[in-house]
Amino acid sequence: MGTFRMAGEDIVFTAFGKSARLQPRPWLLKLQTGAKMLEHDASYVRRANAYPVDPAILAELKAQGRNVRVLVFFGSWCPHCQMNLPKLLKLEKELAGAGNLRFDYYGLPKGAEFSTDTEVARYGIESVPTGVVLVDGKEVGRLDNSGWIKVEATLRDLLKKPA
Repeated sequence: MGTFRMAGEDIVFTAFGKSARLQPRPWLLKLQTGAKMLEHDASYVRRANAYPVDPAILAELKAQGRNVRVLVFFGSWCPHCQMNLPKLLKLEKELAGAGNLRFDYYGLPKGAEFSTDTEVARYGIESVPTGVVLVDGKEVGRLDNSGWIKVEATLRDLLKKPA
């Protein structure tokens, strides 16, 4: 078709004699739902569908009786988030109907604005993705670093701790 050039984060090119510009999607910011995350990025859907949740651990999580909230800090611009969040989105889908488990996603901007966000300061977030696991409103642990490898196992292990 022809050549293209970068204009900031946009890709500018000519196709069939017309100038065109591709722009990245706006970042997801502040509080989001799992459904909104899946709607925003088709790669999240593909990766979530490909993630095999362990059925035995899933049964344990469904049976636990405490009031659990998983608050995930992420950046829709972050490649680590793009790889790991779909695992949690799949787990959330598999746990649908377990009324005592809630998943919330909190989108952060890239750059200096990240560190000035009030929720980042409140929870002491230093990197993304980070999932803060709360039982009855009290933090029992975090999904971070290697905890994203098998999210359901990490969550189960964190919920074994007393609140």
